[in-house]
Amino acid sequence: MTRGRGSFTIAAEMKPSGTHQSFMLLFALVFALGLQLRATAEPQTAQGFFNRAEAKIKEGDMVDGAIADYTKAIELNSKFTDALIGRGLAKALKGDSDGAFADYSKAVEIDPKSAAAYPCRGQAKENKGDLDGALADYTKAIELNPKSIPGYSCRGHAKFLKGDLDGAIADFSKYIELAPKDANAYNCRGFVKKTKGDLAGADADFSEAHKLARD
Repeated sequence: MTRGRGSFTIAAEMKPSGTHQSFMLLFALVFALGLQLRATAEPQTAQGFFNRAEAKIKEGDMVDGAIADYTKAIELNSKFTDALIGRGLAKALKGDSDGAFADYSKAVEIDPKSAAAYPCRGQAKENKGDLDGALADYTKAIELNPKSIPGYSCRGHAKFLKGDLDGAIADFSKYIELAPKDANAYNCRGFVKKTKGDLAGADADFSEAHKLARD
């Protein structure tokens, strides 16, 4: 038997009759058209555009396309806070910190109880050098959701930058409590402990981080 003969090669060798051949050709064209239509079909709802934007972000190299889809989702539903947050994150990836801040702020305006929006806006404020404003947003996220991992991890970092080492350690310890398998949490706390002079505590945290990363 000849190797490497695919189904199209075999089909070509069968040499069907004219009527059957025409039917098979028509079927192939319809099938190909269906695949093309499914591949190029535009979403019809805000959720559909949002879902496609999320998929583009996960691919890592389609940020502009994701922003366009988030924008379309927002045009279809002006109160779609998840789309505003998503577009803000995409803008941040593009280096548009002002645009990101505007989207996060709009999400907070629409839903002041959105625990997800405050850490994002806090990061934007931190990038602008507004540590006090960032701390306020991180704290608000924790008030709304006492299990907010972004709230504790980001607030710990902001406290460290402010020189509040004990406060940073406390927040990173809560981060570890909420995400005990996250190596980054131990690295963060270990770095603060090292800065504080607790070398033994730092080594213990770095060792645990290394173990978790290896596993």
